Amino acid sequence: MKENTSGNSLGDKLALAGFILALCFLSALGGMALWATETFPYQVVRDGVTTLKSLFPADAAKDGDGTAPIHAKHNLNPIRFRQHGTLVHERERVAPGLTILTSFWRDTGWRPGVRLVDIDGEVLHRWEVRPRRIWPFKDFPLGTYVHGSYLFPNGDLLVNVEYAGLARMDACGKILWKSDFATHHSVYRDEDGNFWVSGHHRIEKGDERAERFPPIHPPFGEDTLIKVSPQGELLEEISLLEAFYESPWKHLLWNYNVVRKPGSQDPLHLNDVETLSRELADDFPTLDAGDIVVSPRTLNAIAILNPKGDLKWVMAGEFTQQHDPDFEPGGRIVVFDNRYDLTPKKGNFLGGSRITAIDPAANEVEDLYNSRIGDKIFYSVAAGKHQLLENGNRLITEAKSGRIFEVTPAGETVWEWINEPYNEKKVFEVLEGTRYAGITRQMTEAWPCSEKTE
Repeated sequence: MKENTSGNSLGDKLALAGFILALCFLSALGGMALWATETFPYQVVRDGVTTLKSLFPADAAKDGDGTAPIHAKHNLNPIRFRQHGTLVHERERVAPGLTILTSFWRDTGWRPGVRLVDIDGEVLHRWEVRPRRIWPFKDFPLGTYVHGSYLFPNGDLLVNVEYAGLARMDACGKILWKSDFATHHSVYRDEDGNFWVSGHHRIEKGDERAERFPPIHPPFGEDTLIKVSPQGELLEEISLLEAFYESPWKHLLWNYNVVRKPGSQDPLHLNDVETLSRELADDFPTLDAGDIVVSPRTLNAIAILNPKGDLKWVMAGEFTQQHDPDFEPGGRIVVFDNRYDLTPKKGNFLGGSRITAIDPAANEVEDLYNSRIGDKIFYSVAAGKHQLLENGNRLITEAKSGRIFEVTPAGETVWEWINEPYNEKKVFEVLEGTRYAGITRQMTEAWPCSEKTE
């Protein structure tokens, strides 16, 4: 379901906050025993605190002063590149289109948002994303951010706000709809126009769902595959954890990180969900149109399910905390393999990240791009994306380095954008860089709230 976005006036919020505060006061009379046992009205108290924090954010006075809100600083990473901005190396070889970037931005006080830039890095449009204003009464991490997104030709933007939900906003930032279910990571639009994202359910101690997944000890997160319409309706949901439990690959769950006490918070960490189109299905002789590829990072595996949610193929052990498997022409699934080796900047032990192609019919793996092929060290300890462009180039999001770059099939860098540093040592991550070949400057100038050139 989607939430109704009306009826959220400040007066309504303050009245509700006052009511919750009164409940909190009465709850306090129960003492520490009530809090320790988490019996009623424990949940009311916790929700009240969350609501009050959302109505009166501690970082509200920091807009535009160049200081990152405390809750955003965990998204900072060591600087790897001293230059920043846009570097156009070979203009005539850059794929056409405009590029969407999701990160944190100095001009909004280092808050999350989305920018659309041209080949020279000029910002043609911007969308500010304030999660606590979108979901003022919802419980989600304070330091959440925009991960995936999808840009519509009219300037509408669908954003996936990490562990909060999906929201569609217009070109001026007005919320058109928002989900009441939690989502995270990437956004993928299928050939029918619907969207696939990762869903998330928190399984607490005593939850009947916890008994379905022994020996994982609650609390833990149950990741799901979610299909959503352009209007925000939840069309389908498949439990990936359940799919593994009912498959021949169940043994992959039996490792220390999953079954340890007091419990793994994130037994799968599903970071991407994409479907095989009818157009590409003939390139994959062992698969069928509508099959779904997923990336459970914790298992270091890529998996494929049929539309009913049954696992039909898994490759494990070839990747390390990988992201973004894409079906591509020629029968290959191309993956961003992070190869995180506990080094923060260079990937010294495993040689950095790589873009890898899998042939699921032959179970063969081939590197398409890595630091040996490229002219710079390529390494992101987490996150990351890649996109096959219409001219055969590939756009790569080196997320934790704050860098987006475009390479030819031979690995030559023709374009790159590097985020502005936060200070001399840190830079904010860029979770997504996506090229939109069909979006032009002229189209953006016709959008409301556009940044028209003189």
